[in-house]
Amino acid sequence: MNIKISHVVGVLIIGGVLLCSLSARANEANYQQYIIGDRAAGMGGAASALGTALDAAYYNPAGLAYTKQRTVSISASLYGWQKYHSERALYPDEDLETSSFITVPPAMGLVFFAAPETAVGLAAFVPYNYSMSEIIAFPKDKNFYNASLNDQTIMVGPSAAHAFSKEWSVGLGVYGVYRNYNSFQSTYLNPYSYSASQNLKYKTFGMLGNAGLQYRPTDNWRFGAAFQSPSFGIWGNGEYEANESYSYNGRMENNFLHADNMNAEYRIPAKFTVGAGWEKEKVCGVGLDVNWHLANSYNRLSGHSDISDGDEPLTSEYVNQGVVDVNLGGEYYIANAYPIRAGFFTSRSSAPDVDLTKPDYAAQINEYGVTFSVGRELEQVLMSVGVNYIFGSGDSFGYTVDPDSQEIVRAVTAAKERQIYIFFNTSYMF
Repeated sequence: MNIKISHVVGVLIIGGVLLCSLSARANEANYQQYIIGDRAAGMGGAASALGTALDAAYYNPAGLAYTKQRTVSISASLYGWQKYHSERALYPDEDLETSSFITVPPAMGLVFFAAPETAVGLAAFVPYNYSMSEIIAFPKDKNFYNASLNDQTIMVGPSAAHAFSKEWSVGLGVYGVYRNYNSFQSTYLNPYSYSASQNLKYKTFGMLGNAGLQYRPTDNWRFGAAFQSPSFGIWGNGEYEANESYSYNGRMENNFLHADNMNAEYRIPAKFTVGAGWEKEKVCGVGLDVNWHLANSYNRLSGHSDISDGDEPLTSEYVNQGVVDVNLGGEYYIANAYPIRAGFFTSRSSAPDVDLTKPDYAAQINEYGVTFSVGRELEQVLMSVGVNYIFGSGDSFGYTVDPDSQEIVRAVTAAKERQIYIFFNTSYMF
């Protein structure tokens, strides 16, 4: 027997009624939850051709070679508000709606010169952070839900670049990728005298590399290309627990499930980026990037129950489809010292079309974002403050009542998401 676990919690069956997890993590399958970087954060992430310093370490390491001075960059704070709504996600006529506030230090890094034309960087990034905790009550029907989730990915590693001439540079980077995930859900459904709780936690560590080149044929035109390798797992461990109680034919039924020391994986797919930009220093600039994220699939969790009779295998399958995203941005300087930046980006879902037989998969929500920032540039200090706004809609898992059998069945339902982030960036040059 192969019991499937949904991404947040397991699938529980009561007779003909199938109860699955809260689809709380809408943007699991989207690659740009917010824009990382300094200049890039205001310009919609268009940095593969224009990026230097901290931006280059993340988007295209070749840009490190064109950093003008030793630099310490800190994206000190990112304050975010995340809102998600999915119709009939809990039960027919019971929508799921979550709202949460997060604080993230999204990026920090150091760039110095090992030789006149060779720059070395060390950086840390938080490309993904999702947190929620909700009590959801429907007193009229006496249905109650409690859910919490914390999920964060951290990347840390060195990078280096060498300029062969004023036109050409190449760069390489290597990053460790750490992910920490914890979730809890409890459910009470009065029509079935049904109560359940489920817990899931896992940690993974892996590695990935990136490489890139920049070409500057004139004083103003810039071109870039970068490749990010697929990540590979080094270590991962998870634990899963679920229990349920309900009344059936006049007696109470109880089911329990527990699995420890599960194998956990987190595989980021490969990515190709090409970009072009035009800039006149301290005056204006514009950039465009196109990113192709390749497809991949793997078992997020795998292991065996340690309390069931059959020692059933437990798996949680995850699939990413190939997807193309675009980053576009521009900047204009006032008095050669006050940059105003704006941008647009896409964050299309890599999740497959919603398949009612695959509760492990994420919701499919295509997202779009706009960015804006203002800054102040002194001789040795650069500062900026700005905002990212992300919005999107799509499909998720839900429930409806079959008009013929009057049974509760799974259905594809509408979902939407809104996020807004305020960021503060500072760079010191010495």
